[in-house]
Amino acid sequence: MKKFMDLLQRFLCVCFSLLILTSCSRSHVVIKDELVDSSSSGVTGTVLDGASLVQGGDLAIQPFKAGSQAEANDELDHLSLMILKGIKDFLDEHKTTLHVIGDNEGQPKIVLEGWVEEFSKTGRLSRMMLHPNQDSLTLKGELWLTSNGACILNFTVHKKFDPKKQEIQDVAYSLGLDIGGFIVKQTKQ
Repeated sequence: MKKFMDLLQRFLCVCFSLLILTSCSRSHVVIKDELVDSSSSGVTGTVLDGASLVQGGDLAIQPFKAGSQAEANDELDHLSLMILKGIKDFLDEHKTTLHVIGDNEGQPKIVLEGWVEEFSKTGRLSRMMLHPNQDSLTLKGELWLTSNGACILNFTVHKKFDPKKQEIQDVAYSLGLDIGGFIVKQTKQ
């Protein structure tokens, strides 16, 4: 009976250790209080000044920054540029009242500013265990008028993806296209 209890105690210690290791296996670039519902994969947002958005004008797109609790790094900078490229490509391809301008092309009427609120990767141990291999990326942003600083539109988008099937740069570009599509849809209403 003593051998059985000793064996049971070791078994429970191993199970407890695995439980602790797998629950601590996600590494976050950002941990944020306000996350979008994980079941949502599309862009959601609110139009605060539809008239200004429909009127349009020159739009400057700023690179996405790390959220308030984020640590900025090279990977985040690269993701930001891919998001920016996706938004710009979509807006350039579709007829809209917004005209994307670069830094040296004059004063914009509207500015798009965004933040990477969450970028989490599945830990190595978690991938080896029974957990699904999913990374996630959450972005938030807003369009505001340069004349008075008023926000005219805000948005949020969240995506979970399998890093073995999709490169993070492709996901970031795809989210940029989705954001561009959301903005174009709002300018036509």
